[in-house]
Amino acid sequence: MFSHFWYDAPTSRLATYYARQAMPVFLYSFDHVSENFETNWVFHGCDEIFLFELERRFLVTRRDRNWQLDRRVTELFADMIVNFLRTDDPTPESARLNFNWNSSSTGELDHLSVTDSPSMRVGFRWQAHIFWNKYVRHLDSVDVGNMQKITLLDKQLGDYQLATWLLLFCSLFFFAILVGLACYCTRKEPDEDEL
Repeated sequence: MFSHFWYDAPTSRLATYYARQAMPVFLYSFDHVSENFETNWVFHGCDEIFLFELERRFLVTRRDRNWQLDRRVTELFADMIVNFLRTDDPTPESARLNFNWNSSSTGELDHLSVTDSPSMRVGFRWQAHIFWNKYVRHLDSVDVGNMQKITLLDKQLGDYQLATWLLLFCSLFFFAILVGLACYCTRKEPDEDEL
């Protein structure tokens, strides 16, 4: 939920905004899971490790697995970024790639899934951004009448909690009195013969 709130939801909102302005938006999702990492998932910042070939100091890595796939992902990703900087198109015809990275439309948020064999996918992490961008915004638009009802319910809840605590305290007090009476009444009277 944390990464959805901080990364996925704002990314989709920004992409939708630019797409509505008729600007080309090229979204990607870095989905390559390296066999050389001991983690079996992609994490935030993993794309930077491959794009800039950063040292993986915080990761436990292996060098004996299929490093050629990692190298291919790095080369493809870097080529697409360079092509975009040169021609405003990450996959121009001159690159002769077997896939095409299309710009996103407003409604679908098409994106490129970056792996060793990239492909276009529909719906950029929709589970995350639908919740944060649509549902939570709907909750923020609660009207004042509902806020007054919520305040009244909150006060009633506080009153019920106070009554529950008082009932518990009184019950414990009377239970202690009953235990004391039971102990007092069942104690053994000293017999006069024993003296």
